[in-house]
Amino acid sequence: MKRIGIVVVAGMVVAGCEAAPMGPGPEVTEARLREIASTTEQPIYWLGTEFHGWPLDDAGISRGGTELEGDTTLDPGDELTVLYGAYCVGGDCLWHAEVGVQDVPIGGDVIGCSRLAPLHGVPTVSFGESVVLFTGDIAIHVGASADDPEVAVQGATELRRFGQAAPVGTLPPPTAAKVKLIDKACGAQPGDHGPRMEDIPGLIATPTR
Repeated sequence: MKRIGIVVVAGMVVAGCEAAPMGPGPEVTEARLREIASTTEQPIYWLGTEFHGWPLDDAGISRGGTELEGDTTLDPGDELTVLYGAYCVGGDCLWHAEVGVQDVPIGGDVIGCSRLAPLHGVPTVSFGESVVLFTGDIAIHVGASADDPEVAVQGATELRRFGQAAPVGTLPPPTAAKVKLIDKACGAQPGDHGPRMEDIPGLIATPTR
């Protein structure tokens, strides 16, 4: 599984790919998620074996932006990413959609974030083609390829807990302290936004991790 950082960047480009980066596919990936789920009390989220016509393609664990190849143990600080619909354009290979679960990445240096109406009862924000839901002490990210950002909202709405057929209901809220950080970074009401690149002269966007 090859990909680049989530939240600010969706579309997961892999440079120099000559053919679709075919993952193990739905059956093997679902079995791997089942094994990962057995190692942690943290809920695992996905969009089922197919989303928007795209098959479940791959899943992997990373830490600090580095993939832990073959790892099936989700430890504190690890990030789990589930990928859907591999394809290639020119020499670059991407995935149509992804779901990622990570420690809450929001902080004072976040830019380009805007507030959405809550989904599943928790604060929800947008980073363009990515939607992030904050629940408990984690962030659930749903990203889609840049040509159709509304798909990310659809994915976040249809979000499921692994092992359950129906979309999740109301999620546990983040702490009050974390809500204050979210309000500052992304605005407090739907339609509000936090600092943008054009608002800060000389500032270059950086990943939120």
